[in-house]
Amino acid sequence: MNIYQVTELQKSLLDKMWSIDSIEEMERWMRTLSYERLMEVRVLRELLCLSMIDEEVEEQNDTSMALKMIEGCR
Repeated sequence: MNIYQVTELQKSLLDKMWSIDSIEEMERWMRTLSYERLMEVRVLRELLCLSMIDEEVEEQNDTSMALKMIEGCR
């Protein structure tokens, strides 16, 4: 998984997030953050989710049916 163009702060937050083993632990950690850091973590969490979706789409990117349909229109 790759997330590009992150700041050093974001990298450190991502490293921390990645090291957490459970949802409960994540929630406990997030309650200790300032509002600004919490918003940063929420954005990073969304980026992680989008990155996982992107990887899944790339793995399943089978365009053979679309190509057959396009060729059938010729």
